[in-house]
Amino acid sequence: MLKNGFKNYLTEAIDRIVRKVLTEMANNNLKMNEFERDIKSFGFVFRNGGTGSGRVYSIKDKNGGTQSVTVHYHPATKNVKADSVRHVFNTLRNIGWFEDAENFRRFPFSKWGFSPKNVYVDTTDDDISRANQKYKNATVRPIFPMKNSICTLENGEKVNLCRSTNDRRPLLDVWFDLYEYDEETHTIPCLKHYNYQDSIIICFPIRKDGTLDVENRFIER
Repeated sequence: MLKNGFKNYLTEAIDRIVRKVLTEMANNNLKMNEFERDIKSFGFVFRNGGTGSGRVYSIKDKNGGTQSVTVHYHPATKNVKADSVRHVFNTLRNIGWFEDAENFRRFPFSKWGFSPKNVYVDTTDDDISRANQKYKNATVRPIFPMKNSICTLENGEKVNLCRSTNDRRPLLDVWFDLYEYDEETHTIPCLKHYNYQDSIIICFPIRKDGTLDVENRFIER
């Protein structure tokens, strides 16, 4: 048991080392001239400072303060040192630069040797704003007689679901032909899809959480 435990520990340790080496190799491949173009586009400004193979850059944080980084490169290859690349990336993350969705979208993750998973960005407000603008002329109606009810989102041709008039993001990947109650009991709110080939209507009951009860879908003719 002890041998197996040690083996697992050793395997995990080796995996961590390999991942670190691969990351450093990726970070080490960035040329200084490309790196400098990138960081200037991020908002960094070159300052007189560093000596030899070191240069100092500064950037304003969201509170109006200044954050400085010293960037070192390999004189022979003109590649930026991995530690400097990570330092700049971490500085951007720490000052909240990635919280701007546009910054997040334009950051060259692949070229810099990072994964977007290294950064968490909440783009909810941005997504809501875009959806509200895109569907500003859509009709939004609550479905259930309860506070904060899920709503229908009707754009004149098709219908989807959304959370409210203030959050018009479509909840479903597919748009449907019609929103109605079932024909038999007139109590089940459904999204309906016309199947013209078989002359049937496929009905999907709507749950209160905004999902469809696909397992209990039924047919109307």
